[in-house]
Amino acid sequence: MNLLKAIHFDHPDSIPMIFHVNDSCWHHYNNEELYCLMASHPVLFPDLSSFENTTNPEFPDYARKNHLFIDPWGCKWQTNDDGIIGAVIEHPLETWDEFEKYNPPDPGKTTHWSPINWGEAASSKSSVGFFKSLNSADIGHGHTFLKLIDIHGYENSILDMADEKPEILQLLDM
Repeated sequence: MNLLKAIHFDHPDSIPMIFHVNDSCWHHYNNEELYCLMASHPVLFPDLSSFENTTNPEFPDYARKNHLFIDPWGCKWQTNDDGIIGAVIEHPLETWDEFEKYNPPDPGKTTHWSPINWGEAASSKSSVGFFKSLNSADIGHGHTFLKLIDIHGYENSILDMADEKPEILQLLDM
């Protein structure tokens, strides 16, 4: 299988990739033109569905305009445009005052965005997260630094790293 060859750097026939038009584009640009653009590139969009299914995306709670969303870590998110993941507007540990009481989510019971039963997800053979072409799960940002910024704020995190505050390492260990 080509995907396994790519994963193992074993000379795949092609490099697997996922390409998509951001959901917000469907309410900013002419839908028919976007669909025709996608249809004209079958290598990039091999599983293109019908026009109606493609042009009416369902936005998850964390990508809905003017909808406040609190993730499992306690970060409050907001976006001003449907289809765009917004920004954290309230950090659960803006200060260290509540650190001793802070409980991170159980990774065995949640994704970056919501609760999940991993056993059911694995047996369903469907994807978790944005991309539906691979049986995969959304791990959010994909790295610890941005999750730290979500939880504690950018400036606070940078200053506390410079000051070598022990709480930073304790939070990262969670």
